[in-house]
Amino acid sequence: MEIIATLKEANTEIRRLFLEGNFLAVLDLLIESQNAVIKIGEFIESLEGEGTKTVALLERYYESLYPIAEEIETIDISFYKRLQKQLITIENSIKSEFGAGKIEVAFLPYNASMWDSLESIWLAAKKDPQCDAYCVPIPYYELTRDRRLEKMHYEGADCYDDHVEITNWREYDIRTRRPDVIFIHYAYDDMAGNATIHPEFYSKILREYCECLVYVPYFITSASTIEEYSASLPGVLYANYVMVQSEAIRQSYIRHYKKFNEEHSLNFCFGKAEEKFVAMGSPKLDKAICSNESDYELPLAWRQLICKENGEKKKVIFYNTHMFVWLKNGERYFRKIHSVFETFKNRKDVVLWWRPHPNTELNFRVSRPDLLKEYMKMVEAYKSEGWGIYDDTSDLHRAVAWSDAYYGDGSSVTELFKVTGKPLLLQNALYQPSNRSQYAVELVDFYDDGEYLWFAASNYNALFRMSSSKWEPEYMGTFPGEKANVAWLFGLVVCNNGILFFAPYNAECICTFDIGTKAFGTIELLLPAPEQIEKGFSAFSVGKYVVFTGYSYPYIIRYDTETCTSDYCEISLEKGKMRHTMGQRYFARGYQTEEYLILPLVSRDEIFRYDVQTNLLERIYCGKARQGYYDIDFDGSSFWLAPKDGSAILQWDGYSQNMKRWCEFPKGYVCPEEFGNNNICCVGSDVYLFPNNANMVLRLDTKSGRISPATEFQSEAEAEKDEIIANWFHAKIVSNLIYALTMRPSSFSCYNIQTGQLRQEQILLDDRTGEQMKLLRQAACQEAFRDCVGQGNFCETPLVDVAGFCDFLQEDNLGCCGNAPSTNHAGDAIYAYVRARIG
Repeated sequence: MEIIATLKEANTEIRRLFLEGNFLAVLDLLIESQNAVIKIGEFIESLEGEGTKTVALLERYYESLYPIAEEIETIDISFYKRLQKQLITIENSIKSEFGAGKIEVAFLPYNASMWDSLESIWLAAKKDPQCDAYCVPIPYYELTRDRRLEKMHYEGADCYDDHVEITNWREYDIRTRRPDVIFIHYAYDDMAGNATIHPEFYSKILREYCECLVYVPYFITSASTIEEYSASLPGVLYANYVMVQSEAIRQSYIRHYKKFNEEHSLNFCFGKAEEKFVAMGSPKLDKAICSNESDYELPLAWRQLICKENGEKKKVIFYNTHMFVWLKNGERYFRKIHSVFETFKNRKDVVLWWRPHPNTELNFRVSRPDLLKEYMKMVEAYKSEGWGIYDDTSDLHRAVAWSDAYYGDGSSVTELFKVTGKPLLLQNALYQPSNRSQYAVELVDFYDDGEYLWFAASNYNALFRMSSSKWEPEYMGTFPGEKANVAWLFGLVVCNNGILFFAPYNAECICTFDIGTKAFGTIELLLPAPEQIEKGFSAFSVGKYVVFTGYSYPYIIRYDTETCTSDYCEISLEKGKMRHTMGQRYFARGYQTEEYLILPLVSRDEIFRYDVQTNLLERIYCGKARQGYYDIDFDGSSFWLAPKDGSAILQWDGYSQNMKRWCEFPKGYVCPEEFGNNNICCVGSDVYLFPNNANMVLRLDTKSGRISPATEFQSEAEAEKDEIIANWFHAKIVSNLIYALTMRPSSFSCYNIQTGQLRQEQILLDDRTGEQMKLLRQAACQEAFRDCVGQGNFCETPLVDVAGFCDFLQEDNLGCCGNAPSTNHAGDAIYAYVRARIG
């Protein structure tokens, strides 16, 4: 219609020039009008084919221009009215034949597996009789490390469902067609490090050839915020509208977009934030909700894996491995996947449906070519063994529809499972269940009563005791009121007058156990910490009091065992006021005297003294170093401290504002700056430093000043850790023994200082107790997923791992996960919103 309007304007100009007697200019305009008529006719025939009434009228108009040109010097001005009438007739024909207000919308997916982020919008457009909708997949390229275009990929008609009519990108000239609206789902243009779409389809170019450019992210997130860079990607900037999944995400985009605009003094040249970002939901959820098993055929080999001999369907677990998690963890992640495969390989009741991120191979090739061969070897081995499904097709939603549950890394796929009402277990890439016995028990601390070692298990909600000589654990019961699915419920344990006091780490309350009566008890925390992550309490028994100091808890708790009452002492870190913020760290460990606790601060170079009798806290040392401390011990004359950054062993006299640094470490000692050391123990003239992330246990001979490796513990320091990036969690001295608790599963060490002998064992349960713990593990699974109401997923822990997840699914627990199938109509809403704004 715009070109017809241009012809009308040209006709008016012809009239003016004719009346002025400028016949040469008239002839030029007549030729231009003929060329325009030819282009209009060809364009219509490319869309509608031959034989339309409008093209016939255009041909008649074209022919009318010839005699005018031939008789231009003798003809009268009446030809102008005849041409105007013909143009009106053509204009009316276009309206009646092709529809008044009809628009053209182009959808430009680059990856077929991500088409679901646009499909329901496309379906809405297809339903509109006044819209011509085209799906035009565009090619993309791998990039070399110096950012040159390398291998081109094009996922065309063969990669889409039959109902999606595909237009080849070479046959759709955006510059000529100038669609009213273009939808894209890739915003990076040339900013990604591993790949890029074809440069002709960068958002800056597309914006020039359409009335409205709309970006719909190909991903969805479980978070309520986005990364800051996401709001300044080219596709975001050049889009007229950015359609996001929720109002929380919209506000996050607006906040980051405004910040980018201000930092670069753009004066909102890319559009106002409140208008650009629109929360309409995600089309990806439309697809997930509407998909059913019956919508998809399976290859025969897959169906045979899924179906039992009696025809019943086995439980199917969707296994999602994300490329970025894999690249980040490297070899460790390969071992993790092998352990997962071992869990499923011999199970006859469940089937693993492995679907790696579609760009995994590409990212290995570009970012980690050293691991590409190992990746391809793993894929080929998995496929050839034939016990699981390997899915590298573009049809994500077939896998979602056929799966009963989700296991794997966090990604957009987790959000799809949430809306289907199916349970999810998020993979912990550092936890490898194949490396631990199913009957192993782990501990953080213990109390030695001379006959038994009493401890709370860190991988169960359970209290155990074991003979100090045999190390055979005996189950004593479950802590009341605490969850079954929470690991590391308790930190340190002390005894006061025959009663054990367990300091909460992740537990809700302080728990007690009377060794004589075998009775459990609880002490509630009257002042809960705001927004705390973990409490991380230490415990001290001082006279009639038991004192608890916390890693993240802003109060010291003094419990009176005679009156059974608690007093609280607030920790003041700022002069004149109390300030407690999320993420604030207080005390990890402390040293106990008859009247005081000496407490080094974790977050700062400060040391406090707590008077147990008066319940008062006093700062007694304030240094200028940037780090805090994890532990402190006393050798009879000096205090020794383990700084958090692992840079030295520090000696302090207890009253001055000066510390001596001992830092001539042995050759080969490596310690990261963060969380380097954990525990420090004084034994005679020796000071032992147990590392968290460092590669040696150190012994400082205070007489000679020499620091050397404590070789008796070196095998543990060098061992690779499976679950947590650390070596030792806790070390303590009992009589002439150094007990050291490692972060390796169930490894318990005891070094006899006098004999030089090291005893190191895994703490294993007998079969009967092991079966009791299996029941606790199953309860933990059920509790974990019931706790996910409104959240929909649970992260893998030693209590709730993939093996337990499989057992859980066999008990027909699919309905207890707390997820309810959702409804979503984002595609219809997005199309209607855009349609209303382009007329």
